[in-house]
Amino acid sequence: MEVLDKRQAVLIESVHRGFLYQHLYAVGCLFSASSANVTSIVVELDEDIEIVSDDRTYIQVKTRSGPIIPSDINGALERFNDLRAEHSTNKRVGQAFFVIVTNQPPSPKLAKLINGKKWPLDVKFLWPGSDQTHLHSAYPPAWGSINEALKWCVLQAEKLPFSMISPDSLVWKLAGRVQMACTGSALHPNHSFQTDELPDLFEQLLIQLQDFPSPPDPYRPQINEPSIKMENSVRIICGFSGAGKTAWVSEAARHTTDTIVYYDVGELPGSALATSLVRELAPRIVESHSDTVRKILYPGATGLESLSALSIHLKSLDKQPIIVLDNSHKMPAENLRSVINAASSIQFILLCQPSDNLRLIEAQLGIDREVLSGWDLDTVAVVAQAYDCKGSVAALDKLIKLTGGIPLYVQSAVELSASQTEGDLDIFCHELETLTHTVETSQEIILTKLFASFPVTTQNILSVWSLSDEALYQSEIIELLKGVLNLQSPIIVETLRKLRTSGVIEIYGGERLKVHDAIRILGRRNLVMMEDDALLQSQRSLKNILMKSLIEKRDSSRFSLFIRTLVALEEVELLIELAGEEHFHEMGISNEIKAFLKPIAGSLEASPKQRFWALDGLVFDATHHWGIHTTAIFLDQMKQLVEANQLGTREKLSYMMKRMLYEATQSNTDKVIKLMDNAFNEIPDDPAYLRVFKYNAAASLMELGDIDISLQILEDLIPEYFDLIGFQYEEMRGKNSSVLLKEINKSPELHDDLKRLATALSLRGDCLPSRERLNIRIQCMKLYEMAQAYDSFIKTAQNLADDFVELQDFIGAKEVMDQHVMPNISKLGLLNRMFDVRCQYAVILAYCGKFLESEKELMRLEPLVAGQPKEMQEQITNQRRLISGIRSKALRAI
Repeated sequence: MEVLDKRQAVLIESVHRGFLYQHLYAVGCLFSASSANVTSIVVELDEDIEIVSDDRTYIQVKTRSGPIIPSDINGALERFNDLRAEHSTNKRVGQAFFVIVTNQPPSPKLAKLINGKKWPLDVKFLWPGSDQTHLHSAYPPAWGSINEALKWCVLQAEKLPFSMISPDSLVWKLAGRVQMACTGSALHPNHSFQTDELPDLFEQLLIQLQDFPSPPDPYRPQINEPSIKMENSVRIICGFSGAGKTAWVSEAARHTTDTIVYYDVGELPGSALATSLVRELAPRIVESHSDTVRKILYPGATGLESLSALSIHLKSLDKQPIIVLDNSHKMPAENLRSVINAASSIQFILLCQPSDNLRLIEAQLGIDREVLSGWDLDTVAVVAQAYDCKGSVAALDKLIKLTGGIPLYVQSAVELSASQTEGDLDIFCHELETLTHTVETSQEIILTKLFASFPVTTQNILSVWSLSDEALYQSEIIELLKGVLNLQSPIIVETLRKLRTSGVIEIYGGERLKVHDAIRILGRRNLVMMEDDALLQSQRSLKNILMKSLIEKRDSSRFSLFIRTLVALEEVELLIELAGEEHFHEMGISNEIKAFLKPIAGSLEASPKQRFWALDGLVFDATHHWGIHTTAIFLDQMKQLVEANQLGTREKLSYMMKRMLYEATQSNTDKVIKLMDNAFNEIPDDPAYLRVFKYNAAASLMELGDIDISLQILEDLIPEYFDLIGFQYEEMRGKNSSVLLKEINKSPELHDDLKRLATALSLRGDCLPSRERLNIRIQCMKLYEMAQAYDSFIKTAQNLADDFVELQDFIGAKEVMDQHVMPNISKLGLLNRMFDVRCQYAVILAYCGKFLESEKELMRLEPLVAGQPKEMQEQITNQRRLISGIRSKALRAI
């Protein structure tokens, strides 16, 4: 979901980074307190942090993205003057000292002030790398980043005598307690930590974590991972085995200030749940109040009575601990309900796997499950890199679809790729998708039992349905299944109703349904083994449904699945026909389709016409996606086919147009002019052909530098297209694409005409100064959107962002990327553009002065680099160099 105000979101992130740095510095002070003869540590009173002993030190913490300038600390110095006066007049006990801690060095101007005679002797300035040897041991060093702060604090935590607990768990727990103290919470009403109470505090925090399984190291968050914070008294977190539920809650427990306890109820009889919980949990939750524990566990009391007594006691203490019950799906629903009802002062998180019993638990408790959404593409790339695996962006995306992004399944697949395909994820994913892999994945091993637990009819329904990796409407699912399994609609509907709550299907917008990606591999495996050509029937039925949807609704999100289905059915004629269509190219040609077109292009069994259009599609892809060196080879083959087989006018013109554009890029003026004359002589008496010729002629001349003639052609061509679609350029201003679409002249060629108009208009805009072409780019984006020409839409938006950069309007460039480019890359499935777009975004962030965010974007891209073509690898190297230059220039200007 996109935020409403990007600038505000970035500002908020920066503020929270500053607070986290400050809280970790306070944690560092807590670790140093005992050995430094400190009485107490105070947070967020007169200063960010105060160290109290016989004297009092006031610490101001500042974080910035660049060197600290005088105006950053003027307010702190004024406040120090007021505090100094309080001490000098004995209104405050002891001598006052002052420290400014920053994550950046002082700017030259500030450094001169610090070293000058007027700088107060009782004010110390600490920054990363500054000399602290003469300072009191109570002060932690200044760190350059959150990661450095965490590492230092973890090293201090390792020195404490708590060997059973990971030190970083204690650090995050303490950071949470510091945050609570900053709010004046009941636990720290004076915002202070007394040094003599710190050992008890450390032990109290650590005992809550002792039974939690250790999370993976490093822990990798999932998409939109839920917070551990409780809005309701009971939550259900559901996912298949391996989905990362226990890892999520173990990691979250390290960062929360709430009392939280873990208990695995998987092997526990339902009747023993209440008693077991009380005996296990009361001593920990109630801590050291042994008399209270004995009263709660008095002889003769039932488990529910003791649990109720514990709940009453907790209420008297104003405590609401969280209890995590793992494997709760194995517990009878009525026992869970009884326990939860008896413990009104306790909050519960139930970790469950999909099952029929979970449906009963949800019904009994009246709540719906939450799910973990799996790893995103960047995280999967990091995991792949850790195992020395590499793959294209498309391969990484396919791996997510094949595994559902479930952490254990992704990691298992990557490990197998490392051992079975030498780390080539493109090969591994192809084998996995075509079920030709030789070693069973963890995903298959774990989920086979779940799949086998369904009735045979349900297994068959899931198997046929698994062919679609796009969500279908219920009416489409019924049509698909009836055509293959000969089932009546009521049986299908009843099965779908049950599957909705089983966890094996996903629901989109309440209307469209899809088999969970993690289950689809089992469904497709079962489909292959079904009798009566079930696979072939399923593919044909799915093709018909998709074709109907594309014709009636032009739902471009299904176009990729439609093409892949045609490839699976080896429907050469239809694929070749589509290869000559504009829309085919706009959706991007995947590796599977290229792998299908290449053999046809060179096949002696295919007709010359089929071979020609296969080559036409390959030429388009090579020209647009880093394959210009292969374009000439394909064009030569097209020429041979045209000349040897007397192909038609459409084929001749398509070849000449593409050859003309190619020769223009090679600056072969004579060849371009000759091709232009030949093409013009071939044009039939059809205005549509002439319009296409005019555009290609203008584009070729523009490439050759003959701008004036190119503009003359465009000035004639563009009004002709506007007349066709029914409005003029001036009428587009102030209207979005949905409004314009209602005013348009509908025709069979509408979408092609819209795209060609936008392309001609864009070419016209390229000749104008950057400020004048801004509006043209915006109108072109509207036209491309109406034409559903999404690849061209993204390219035009990128060009618009570059125009803003050229005009030094870096915020405008970032807004274009944030609003029009970044959200649509994944949404539209244009994975072939993702790397290029994100490289551009990193540069624009740097121009905006957001160097930390820019560096983070480049770091996220780094695991993807190895799987990119050589040209793209060179591009990110150049972008890094450019960003470094932008940053250096900004520093010199300070």
